[in-house]
Amino acid sequence: MFKISLTIAGLLNILLLLGCSHSSRDRVESTAVASGSSPVENSAIASPHTASGKPVISQNNTLISGEGIGQVKFGMTFAEAKAVLGEEVEYVLEPHYIVDFDAISVRQDGEILFYILHFAEQPLKDDDLITFLQTNNPAFQTAEGVHAGMLIKDAEKIYGKASLFTSEVESRESVNFQNEPKEKLYFGTFGGGANADIPAGIYPDPDTLPRDTTEYREDATIQYISVSCGLKICFEQN
Repeated sequence: MFKISLTIAGLLNILLLLGCSHSSRDRVESTAVASGSSPVENSAIASPHTASGKPVISQNNTLISGEGIGQVKFGMTFAEAKAVLGEEVEYVLEPHYIVDFDAISVRQDGEILFYILHFAEQPLKDDDLITFLQTNNPAFQTAEGVHAGMLIKDAEKIYGKASLFTSEVESRESVNFQNEPKEKLYFGTFGGGANADIPAGIYPDPDTLPRDTTEYREDATIQYISVSCGLKICFEQN
């Protein structure tokens, strides 16, 4: 039986933090994975010796859905995910990626494809389940073609009227759409263009939290897309 690394309370915490993103995540000090690490760390990040033979990014494996991102699906163990991704990828530890969570960035030729998040200071082991994924790579898209880096006004043409919300938790901002997929995808945004670290929304009272609006900056974009597994996938089937 697969080891389940998260309690139900822990998964609820993930759902609450689904929109978390480090505004300077590309500047976070990263630790390249080394084969000489401790047994626990080594089991978490060693590259598999059996490759899938399929490129990580291709026309058929860049889907973001409620089941996962690309070839990595919820319900897989970390070992299974590595076997599917093959030998062409690198795994880099991203400590303190967001509050309460570390991450492993999955990279190909130096490019970050997506992040596998796990509780801070609890290294992801081979038999742990994949439960929380995030990407800011525009190559990965929803079934309707929405991706990180897309202008909110363009996504609105696909998913309908946009509403922006800023929570009391670290002032995290997200955008919801009237006709977005029923599966839980979180579209995070902090602004657009050169102003990626300021709110995308235009709020009547910008100093009040929480706050919401349907008005946003002309250049505001979706900065990242997060997705977490449901209780049935993560717990009941295993």
